[in-house]
Amino acid sequence: MLRAGSAHTLRMELRRFGFLAIVAIAGLPWIALAEDPAPKPMPAAPVKEVAPNKTIALLGQPVIGPLGQEVGRVVDVLVDGKGDPQAAVIDFGGFMGVGIRKIAVQWNTLHFNPGDPKYPVVLDLLPEQLKAAPAYKGETKPAPVVAPPWEAPAKPEQEQPKAGSGAAKAQATSTEAGQ
Repeated sequence: MLRAGSAHTLRMELRRFGFLAIVAIAGLPWIALAEDPAPKPMPAAPVKEVAPNKTIALLGQPVIGPLGQEVGRVVDVLVDGKGDPQAAVIDFGGFMGVGIRKIAVQWNTLHFNPGDPKYPVVLDLLPEQLKAAPAYKGETKPAPVVAPPWEAPAKPEQEQPKAGSGAAKAQATSTEAGQ
């Protein structure tokens, strides 16, 4: 039989064990999570070092004209869908920030000299050609890209007169008379 004092002690023991049981049950998921191994880290991507005299940080670089004068600074590069550069945007002209305008020049008009701090980027276009070039208005508008002079658009062929027309007969007559 239980004594009066022992009933109270029994209730206290049950409460204490009940509380411990609740804590133990609530803590089981945390214990399970703590026992899970940490996920394996992703392998590092391969790293390739490039010598500083083999590369150039292009944006902000001065652009030197063919006569050795600074003509502007590279402020953007326009690339196609494959990531191949198509044109460079150069801040051209102006004095102390006044009168500067952006010109897009075809990529192959630029030559890069990473090891030469005096002439890192050289442009094959003369200042007169740049002055005559239309301004680059930003990426939301079609970019007028200045091409090098050796890639000047071909002159359209003289249109041949249609057969049966008076001009065709006159051309044929003049050709025959010349023979």
